[in-house]
Amino acid sequence: MLQLYIDDGVEGRSHRLKMVDPNFRYTGIAHCKSDRIAVVYSENKNSNGVSPGKPAPINPSVRPNAKKIELIALEAINKIRMKPKAVAKQIKDFYNGAPNIKPTYKEAYKTLLNLAPTHPVKWSEGLSKAALDQCSEPGYNIK
Repeated sequence: MLQLYIDDGVEGRSHRLKMVDPNFRYTGIAHCKSDRIAVVYSENKNSNGVSPGKPAPINPSVRPNAKKIELIALEAINKIRMKPKAVAKQIKDFYNGAPNIKPTYKEAYKTLLNLAPTHPVKWSEGLSKAALDQCSEPGYNIK
């Protein structure tokens, strides 16, 4: 799940920037057939422009349509947002001693060290549907 933040191969690191943006309060996540994760964020609206109201519980027994990997991604995103220095240590431990580590790992590590903790994002079913729509876009279903 650290790859969500490291954002290797994405010019401008747009995923990384959105993930830690304190203006975002809601998220929707979908696991695509290509085994990629699509994530959509919003300040205060769902994909239909309607306030999502009380966030949906993320307990799979309450949300039977949520895939385990989507719940893991939500937890990972919120850990990055709330405990950036702890995640920085995980990244450093991962690449420490690796002979050919990509610069994006070091860049992610340094960025997290300087990042202030922020609030977690809450699950939005409407945004999850929007994320699922992203799975059908070109590029998401390429393995």
